[in-house]
Amino acid sequence: MNADMKPRRQDDAQGLPPWPHVAIVVLNWNRCEDTLECLGSLQRLRYPSYQIIVVDNGSTDGSAERITAWAENNFVNGPRVLTYSHSSTSPPCRPCSEGEAEVGRIPTRASRDTRSCFASTLTIIRLGENLGFAAGNNVGIRYILGLGCDYAFILNNDTVVQQDALTEMVRSVAGNPDIGMVAPAVYDYSRKDIVDRMGLALTRAGLAYERRSGKDGVLFCPSGCAALYSRSLLLAVECGGQFFDEDFFAYYEDIDLGFRAHRKGFKAVLADGAVIYHKGGAASGGRGSSLSIYLGHRNAILSVVKNYPARMLVTESLWIILGHILGLLGNVGRPEFRSAAKGKWHGLVGAAGAWQKRRTAYIRAHNHTVLPIDTRRFPFRRGPRRRLGGALQEGPPA
Repeated sequence: MNADMKPRRQDDAQGLPPWPHVAIVVLNWNRCEDTLECLGSLQRLRYPSYQIIVVDNGSTDGSAERITAWAENNFVNGPRVLTYSHSSTSPPCRPCSEGEAEVGRIPTRASRDTRSCFASTLTIIRLGENLGFAAGNNVGIRYILGLGCDYAFILNNDTVVQQDALTEMVRSVAGNPDIGMVAPAVYDYSRKDIVDRMGLALTRAGLAYERRSGKDGVLFCPSGCAALYSRSLLLAVECGGQFFDEDFFAYYEDIDLGFRAHRKGFKAVLADGAVIYHKGGAASGGRGSSLSIYLGHRNAILSVVKNYPARMLVTESLWIILGHILGLLGNVGRPEFRSAAKGKWHGLVGAAGAWQKRRTAYIRAHNHTVLPIDTRRFPFRRGPRRRLGGALQEGPPA
């Protein structure tokens, strides 16, 4: 590995030592070229205490083998390859053992000396099948919490991270334990002056939208595309061995986790100095793919049914119904209509299961939590914002 590719020493970073240890989870599924570009950018991070974990989500194109070969040439200690296994006779959670990443009870925090041995090693966890975004990341999160990380950085594999991004995100939470979620500033990969998202906002209809600036609506939570979570938050929201609700598979799982985090008293913050470039929806076929549209429409319904406090289901019922009707009508005459309608239908069918989850004591005990909802805006798609001279200005639609 070249000297300029190594993480810098602690005395090279500025401010607020000792630096917490961050584990970065990158989920890969048949997108090896994107993943390798992402990993190359992570090697250049100017942060003194981090490690990288790749979770291969049952790739069938030889991705895991190619990433392993790449790591052998780019990491001092090469790759550490683990295989994921699940036994129905096991407890709900078991710690990871050598060569094996198990589903399991969150182990106690490992010592900093134990963690440091992974700094020059890329860990690859191989799954036997595509478990989806939520379940695949859950495997990685369970593993890194067992290693004793202070923060988990969940990152899409179709991203490129600027050198100071992780440092800026950690700085934004320093000294404030109530902040458990950090959203970076994500820009378009192909047009780097165009804002992709700066966290997610939630309308009173329960529909999420990507913020186009730091003042675009109320920040609800970071997008799962790039999100920094504290260890204390993850342990607080864990339910049945899951952090992201695996019933969502992909899309709105970040919103669902955000609901649970707010109920536990955690807040989200934007680190606008942490710059990340995003290609957008590569793993699900790109933005506007039938799969992403289906899951988005389905999971928006499941999210509201599961998470909205009872009083909001009543006071915002008109907005909820109107939002979903307009979302469906907006696709009439388009090829996406069938996927949207199917998603709405399956959301309604699955609402009973989501309602059962909300009836737990965990949900009922937090029915009066005040949520950061954007009550001013209805989530019509807006044109992107362009970054010019350090300022954000409205740009033409993509």
